[in-house]
Amino acid sequence: MSRVTVDFSDLREAYEFVSVGDEFACEAFLSLETGQIFWRSDDEGAIDEPPGDVENPEKYLPIPGKRELDLGKHLVLQFAAEYLPEACEEVRDMFSRSGAYRRFRHLLERENALDQWYEFEGQETDAALRRWCHRNDLSLKDEPV
Repeated sequence: MSRVTVDFSDLREAYEFVSVGDEFACEAFLSLETGQIFWRSDDEGAIDEPPGDVENPEKYLPIPGKRELDLGKHLVLQFAAEYLPEACEEVRDMFSRSGAYRRFRHLLERENALDQWYEFEGQETDAALRRWCHRNDLSLKDEPV
C-alpha cells in the first residue's frame, strides 16, 4: 500500500526546480503525510519557507534532481547512440570537457534533432520520476490504477 499520493505534474515541476539550481541551492520536499511539495532556495524571498522539520526523513522525502536520477551525461550518450549514431564519438568527446551541453545543443541544431532530443529527454525524465515514485512507495494522481 502506498504511503501517499503525489500529483505528477507538481512532482515534475519540483524536479525541474531542483535540477536548475545552479546559481542558488534549490530543494523541494514531499510531505509523506499529505503529498504536498515544499520548495526551498537560497534566493531569499523566492520561495515560501517550508515547515521547520522538512529534513525529517520520517515525514518528508527530498525531490531528486537530474544528478540523482542519472539524467545528465548518461542520457545524452543514450540519445546519441539511438538517434545520432554517426555522432556518438563526437558527443562522447564533448562530454569529456567543460561546456559540453552548449556544444551538444549546437550539434542538435546542426543535425535538426533538437525537438527529438526534448521529446526523448522528457519521456526519459517522466519514466525516471515514475520509477523513483515506485521505489519510494508513492502513488501518482494522474496514473491509472
